Amino acid sequence: MKILMVETKKGSPDGINIFEFIKGKEYDLPPSLADVFIHEGWAKIVEEKLEKKIIKVKEKQVIKRKEKKY
Repeated sequence: MKILMVETKKGSPDGINIFEFIKGKEYDLPPSLADVFIHEGWAKIVEEKLEKKIIKVKEKQVIKRKEKKY
């Protein structure tokens, strides 16, 4: 889950290592840690913008072979 830190706080995304999450920076965190930060008011959810990609399909030209007369 992507969040924007409103305050600088320490946390552990994996339950082993502790990191400092800096105010004003965005992080992609596991939902369990992100939910704590959001619930405590230390972070806000970042709404992800989905990019639309347009794929152009090129038409294949059919090449007709001339039949040989024997």
